Order: sequence, then C-alpha cells, then structure tokens
Amino acid sequence: MFPIPQDLQYGLLVDLDALLFELKACGELFLNFFALLHQHAGKPIQKKKLWPELSVNDLKTWFRSRKYVVETLKLLPEMPEPIFIDQAIAQMAELGRINPSVSPA
Repeated sequence: MFPIPQDLQYGLLVDLDALLFELKACGELFLNFFALLHQHAGKPIQKKKLWPELSVNDLKTWFRSRKYVVETLKLLPEMPEPIFIDQAIAQMAELGRINPSVSPA
C-alpha cells in the first residue's frame, strides 16, 4: 500500500463511502432488472438467491468501524500490536452488522 497524506485521508474515506452508496444503488437496480428478466421468462428468482447474506451496508459498517477504531487508538500514547487492532475492528464491526452470520474480513 502507499501512504496517504493525513489531510487527504478523511476526504478519501468520504469518497469511498459515497462510492459504496452508489454501487449499492447500481447493484439493487441490476438485481431488480435480472429479477424482471427471469419473471418475464417464466422462471422467477427467489429473493434469497438475489441478494447475498453480506450486504453493502455490512461492508460500510466494517470500513466505518476500522476508521473509528484507528482514530480512537491514535489517542493512546503507543499504538497496540496489529493483531489487537484487527480484533478491535472485528468486534466493533459486529456491533453494527445487519447480517451477523457473515464476516467481510
């Protein structure tokens, strides 16, 4: 990975959040389109097969939790080990998950 200047990090996160929102909207449109195609062909798709268990909102929750955990840990006098950071991010993401049975990491 390449380093991102401190003053651009927040803007990058906001842009990624906006991109995920747009991708989710496009994905939902495609899912509806394919569902209509299958329905028109006389072979409707079941709702479970249309949308996987891991949603874009779950991914957004994971990215936001990463941001919050890292920002909180920066307040400590010394950064903890990377394994601890990963565990803290995973635990934080579980708090806001919509589909808790699937993990994006």
